[in-house]
Amino acid sequence: MNAGQPLLLCQIGPYRFGAPVDQVTELLAAPVATPLPRVPAVLRGIVVVRGQPLPLLALHPLVGLDPPERPALAVRWSDVEGHAALVAVDQVERLWTPEGPGLGPEAWLEAVPPALASWGTSGHLVEDHWVLVWPPDLPARILGAAAPAAEAVEAGHTEAVARR
Repeated sequence: MNAGQPLLLCQIGPYRFGAPVDQVTELLAAPVATPLPRVPAVLRGIVVVRGQPLPLLALHPLVGLDPPERPALAVRWSDVEGHAALVAVDQVERLWTPEGPGLGPEAWLEAVPPALASWGTSGHLVEDHWVLVWPPDLPARILGAAAPAAEAVEAGHTEAVARR
């Protein structure tokens, strides 16, 4: 579990995460997103990068923080299926390679908000802080979790329009 695989250490609020470098294709400074109506808070909008529209995802609401209006940085993420997205982060610390395998959730579960438990594949204790390793399909997981909420909002909107 992640031994020897380089990770890009990122920070969101007080929490640290490890993004597998195989998934990271670019870092963008202060991306400007076009907001979308009636979407979950984790979907901040769409950013056009060299002609390609990409969703900007913010995990801030999942850790109890307000999402930034304009994130300091975004990690461009491409998963194994070729889907691309941007993940907003507050800071990128450094590139780090774990020396051993990561620990399972039983070791770090109480150190992160419950909503983050499913966003990690393993954890590493680095300089007295837990680093939760993001799965290769992180954007798909976030968008998959956000879809039911967006559908519920849309259903409520459709219902309200139908009652008029």
